[in-house]
Amino acid sequence: MDRKLLQEQVAAELGVSVTTIGNWEHNHVGVATRFLPKVLAFLGYDPSPEPETLPERIRRAREREGISQEALAGKLGLNVSTVTAWEGGRVRKLFPAVRRRFEEYVQGV
Repeated sequence: MDRKLLQEQVAAELGVSVTTIGNWEHNHVGVATRFLPKVLAFLGYDPSPEPETLPERIRRAREREGISQEALAGKLGLNVSTVTAWEGGRVRKLFPAVRRRFEEYVQGV
């Protein structure tokens, strides 16, 4: 996508520095979660591949909201370690009630 905008214009629209735009363009750093909603709105689409698993869907939904794992835990009434384990696909004991919370969350975002 080429919108013929200068880095200064993009930086102003997204509320970041010109240096940050350059770092993103050259893949020196990834886009911080808190900026993802603005970046996705700016692009008009999400360029990342479609998530296939529930852990991938949880992470993508959280990132689209621009919130941390801690914030998601608070929102769902869970411990942050629970969010981290589910998002990382490291859940050993599948609690149906917790799974429902995550499924409802990803469907609502």
